[in-house]
Amino acid sequence: MKLATWNIQGLGQYGMKTRSWRWIIKHELDLVAIQEHKKHDHVGMLCYTKDFRLRYNGIMNKYSRCLFIIRKDIHFKVLCDDSQGRFLIIQHTLHDELYFCINVYAPNSLMERVKTWKDLLHALQSGAKLQVWNYAHILMCGDFNMVDADVDCISASSVISLQENVIWSEILDFLNCKNLWGYIGRHTLRYTFHSRSHRKAMSRLDKGYYSHVFL
Repeated sequence: MKLATWNIQGLGQYGMKTRSWRWIIKHELDLVAIQEHKKHDHVGMLCYTKDFRLRYNGIMNKYSRCLFIIRKDIHFKVLCDDSQGRFLIIQHTLHDELYFCINVYAPNSLMERVKTWKDLLHALQSGAKLQVWNYAHILMCGDFNMVDADVDCISASSVISLQENVIWSEILDFLNCKNLWGYIGRHTLRYTFHSRSHRKAMSRLDKGYYSHVFL
């Protein structure tokens, strides 16, 4: 499966829809996890294009959180649509393999982020009651707005606090997922974000985690 994640900061930007569709078609993507789509309509919407389906939580505030763009021939169902729009979990099958995909757009605030991780862990624990969970491929990607390893930032002060790390580690252990950067991403940009006020403060906030990583 070919998957990509992108904090697009608004599909309504000039030329962004055309640019994004060309990018999806060029790379022959099966699934795209978008954050900050800013589609201004109802929560939990599903719409169609010629070749894809779009499933998203609608406007919660000006950020309008998570969106999945899914190839039309891939059948899926929504397992969890977070009431705050911070994550969206779907289940689908491709080439007879079962996948659970988690799209995340985390808050900037530490306290709000910790609450998001607790809500996500609760949703995952509820989903794990499904017998198929144990042998499925699990993908989690998005804009996490935090750094969980010192190799992903310039300043050590950017690494998440001990408080947040406890619940975040519990999520990764539960999913048995590893950060894909160390396995497939070393040829791409090291960092995805830089501070406007501190130009030298760079970090990788956009990440992908996968359960079936073999050394």
